[in-house]
Amino acid sequence: MDYKKEVLEHTSTEIKTNWIGGMYDIEVGTSNTSDGYTLYYIQSINHPLDIQEHVYYDEDNFREALQKHISLEWGETILFWDEDILELIDWEEIYDELHIKR
Repeated sequence: MDYKKEVLEHTSTEIKTNWIGGMYDIEVGTSNTSDGYTLYYIQSINHPLDIQEHVYYDEDNFREALQKHISLEWGETILFWDEDILELIDWEEIYDELHIKR
């Protein structure tokens, strides 16, 4: 079963991995600090980046927050600046949490 496809259809969420213009609601990406650490962020285009609210140092906490966002915020277009982030998402876990029946 393609859990990702089922979750995206159920929540009316669209995933983009290349921005060639157009609109999106949320952007997800990584940034590196000057001393070599990777930071992860989830940011709404309607709000400025708030380090305390949108930035994660820990990959597990970031994944959990991203999955929660996908579960709760339906009908959004999410732009992933780094396609590798999609590999972090446990789509089956989201599928089960949403109690999708097919």
